Amino acid sequence: TAVPGDYLLYYVARDTAGNTFPVLDGDGLPPLFDAFGDPDFLDGEDLKPEVAAFARLVRVEDTTPPVIDLVDYDDPLPVECGFFDDPVTAFDLCDGFITDNIVVSGDLYTALTYNVVDSAGNAATTVTRNISLVDTTAPVITLNGEEEITIACGANYFEQGAVALDACDGDLTDQIEITGEVFPNTIGRYEVTYRVTDNSDNTAEAIRFVNVVDELGPTIVLLPNYDPITVPCGFPFVDPGYFVFDLCDGPMLDDAVEVDASALDTDTVGDYEVIYRATDSSDNTSVYVRVVQVRATDRPVIVLNSLDPFPLECGTAFEDPVFAYDGCGDDLTAAIEVTGVVDTGAPGDYILVYNVSDGAGNDADPVT
Repeated sequence: TAVPGDYLLYYVARDTAGNTFPVLDGDGLPPLFDAFGDPDFLDGEDLKPEVAAFARLVRVEDTTPPVIDLVDYDDPLPVECGFFDDPVTAFDLCDGFITDNIVVSGDLYTALTYNVVDSAGNAATTVTRNISLVDTTAPVITLNGEEEITIACGANYFEQGAVALDACDGDLTDQIEITGEVFPNTIGRYEVTYRVTDNSDNTAEAIRFVNVVDELGPTIVLLPNYDPITVPCGFPFVDPGYFVFDLCDGPMLDDAVEVDASALDTDTVGDYEVIYRATDSSDNTSVYVRVVQVRATDRPVIVLNSLDPFPLECGTAFEDPVFAYDGCGDDLTAAIEVTGVVDTGAPGDYILVYNVSDGAGNDADPVT
């Protein structure tokens, strides 16, 4: 009876002698089929009289409309803005649940009307649900960029902003209030807060953390603004000074700088390194090097440590007693250049000319 249609019921009577009414064929069936085996018991829409004597035609019809059930029927039904999951159902005695066939009209701001038709064309009674649209859900704030960022001390902090969306009010980005301040020249962890409130006074909040870190050493500026510097041989080295600045600590005092001039020897011509080392409050260290050139500024001196003219016995080896030194007092004797030749096997007067240059290119006055 759950499926509409025509059903045939037939009845067979049997006596003790095995006689039946109606008479059954070899298959044990009453006379319901023609010679070709096809059903032959209807006269139009009714049973043939001879068949009606032992059979009944049962016609199952569907005239009952479906029923719409609003389930949670609060009147009006409170519906959260943007989150309505309608609990309505529809059931038909023959078709079963036909909820998917429900036709809904109206809107969530006032009321919704429901109707449905079963497969037999029976329409349900129209049902209306009154709606009370409520907003208890806060907007959603999405930060542009990362929730936690790190910048170097002294760098600029650029506010990336955020986006705010609300289920009822839509885009609230231009209503976001940003609070909190970042000091990019001061090491620390800062909070930037983003807050927005919708028209129903639901407030959302998001926080971005900004870490200002110091990973760079101080800057050392050597004075004067050129390198290397030259010191006359034999004179003390007077440091012309320096300036130290750190992006986080600012200008640093001279006592924050360690100066190492231990390798410098102003009594010896050469190039030397003076090392400057500065450490900031974050233990970042910078090292700068100043090149100091020790140079002889006086001309070398050649000394003839003998009589002039120098007497030499014929046939005796000539050992020249001349020596030379530079402006630092260093011995340059081995670098002396001699012009002229003495023939110790031939008596006579010979002229020798002596000259020498130091490592700085200073030439001595020639000596004869």
